Amino acid sequence: MTCKHGTMTGLTGRMGTTSAVIAAVGLAACLVGTPFAMAQEADGLGDVFGQSSPSDTLGKGEREIASEVGGRFGRADGTYRVLDGKTQLGFGIVDGFSVTPGLLTTTASIEDVSGLENHRGLTVDGLALELKGLLLDRNKGGLGLAILAEPFVVWTDGETGNDVHGRGVEVRVAADWALVPKTLYANVNAAYGLSRVTDDGVTSEGSEALVSGALAYRVTDTVFLGAELRYARAYEGLGLERLQGEAVYLGPTLFWQPDPKIAITATWSPQVWGRDVGGADGDNGLDLMNFERHQAKLKVAVPF
Repeated sequence: MTCKHGTMTGLTGRMGTTSAVIAAVGLAACLVGTPFAMAQEADGLGDVFGQSSPSDTLGKGEREIASEVGGRFGRADGTYRVLDGKTQLGFGIVDGFSVTPGLLTTTASIEDVSGLENHRGLTVDGLALELKGLLLDRNKGGLGLAILAEPFVVWTDGETGNDVHGRGVEVRVAADWALVPKTLYANVNAAYGLSRVTDDGVTSEGSEALVSGALAYRVTDTVFLGAELRYARAYEGLGLERLQGEAVYLGPTLFWQPDPKIAITATWSPQVWGRDVGGADGDNGLDLMNFERHQAKLKVAVPF
C-alpha cells in the first residue's frame, strides 16, 4: 500500500508464484482443518500471534494504552531503515466491541534507494481509529472470530517528510482456536487495505491483500513462543487492479507478560520469497521494490 501505516504487515530457497500461494494458503487450510478444542477455557490471549491479530477484544469498561513500533529494513539498493510508530488508547465499549484511536509516527533513514528520496528524521504522520467487533467467542464455542476496520488519515509521508493529504482503511478478519486447550493456539488472518495519497498535486492510489497463519505455544504462564507465515500482494489502484509485487514472510514470535499489567509482543520476519512484477529488482527470488527484506514488530501494552 501507499501508506505503510495501513499495511497488513519452512519456506526455503526460491519458489514460483503458485508454490508461494499454495504454501501460505496451505498452512491456513491445515490450521482450519484441525478440530477445535471445545473446552470452555476462560483465556484472554492478547497479541500472541506476532503481526497477525487475535480475535480477542477488550471487555466492557476495560482500557489499555499501547506503544507499537513496526520495523521495515532493506530494499534492493542503498540504505533503508524505517520505524513505523503507533501509540494507541483502547476502550472496551461493550463486551465484544472495542475502539482504539492511535497516533502515527515514522522514524526514517533512507539513502540511495531506487525510487525514493533521501530522507532522515522523525515525523508525526497522522491518526488512525481501530474498530474491532467479536463475532464468535473462542471461550464459548471453540472458535474465535472477529472483524476489524481501521480507517486512517495522514498529513505527512514518513518516507519523504513531504506534506501530503492521505486517507485509507484496512479491513481484517481474524480467527483463532486452541489446538491443545490452554497450551497451543492457531490463528488465521485475511486483510484488505487501500489508500489514496496526494503529494504536491500528484495523487497515487494503492491497495494490498494479505493472508497469514500463525501458531503460538504457551511455554510458561507468562510466555508464548510461536511462528508466523504471511503472504502479501501489492497493487496499484484501490480495487486490486494492477499487481505490482508479492512477498512471503516467515519468522518467530514472542509474547511475554512479565507483570499482570504489562504485555510485550515481539516478532521478526525475513522475506523468504518474492516477485516484482515489473522486474526492476532482477531475478533474485525476492521483491525488494514493493516490500522490505525484513519486517519486525515490538509492542508494549498496559491496561489502566
